[in-house]
Amino acid sequence: MNKITRIFLIFFFCALLIWILKEVNSNHLKKKNNHILTKEKKLYDKPIMELQIPNNKKKAKKENNKEDIKEGKIIVAEDGCIYIWVIDVPYKPAIEEQGHYEIIHHEAITHLKDIYQEFKTYYFVKEDETYITVEDYEGFSPEEYFNSLPDEFYRYYYKLTKKVIGQEIVIDREAYDEKIWVVDQPYQPAVEQQGHYEKLGC
Repeated sequence: MNKITRIFLIFFFCALLIWILKEVNSNHLKKKNNHILTKEKKLYDKPIMELQIPNNKKKAKKENNKEDIKEGKIIVAEDGCIYIWVIDVPYKPAIEEQGHYEIIHHEAITHLKDIYQEFKTYYFVKEDETYITVEDYEGFSPEEYFNSLPDEFYRYYYKLTKKVIGQEIVIDREAYDEKIWVVDQPYQPAVEQQGHYEKLGC
């Protein structure tokens, strides 16, 4: 075997030995790493307990609604700032009308009406056109009365006249009772809540 062939064989075996040593070291490192990872996994691969966050530490929803506003919840805006709803005017529900019925008596409306009666008033006239008058009454005879007068009375006549002989009550509206509703507490509409947001911090 010549010198060049021996050198080539020596180089080949050296290279093969180096490759075998590298493979052995690589497998050993892999096993060691796997053992370490397995051990760490056993130590730390445990179920994580749910963290109980107190209510005062919880972040409120970004989207506020009417319920949030009414309850004064803290709002966390998208910019990270914290806002709280401050109530200026609290909500008040509507108050229904309250009252009671009362009976009101209305008196009758009346007025007095004169009662008239017709009479014959006789005029007995003298020649100088002066006259005397006599009202007709039961049993009065104007002709006999005229004949009993002196001759200077030359004629007589009568007029129909009306005389008030009394009064009567005329009812314009009868008395009546009326049932009415008396308001003790008037209706009051609901008062909507009013307020504003105040920034606590960012």
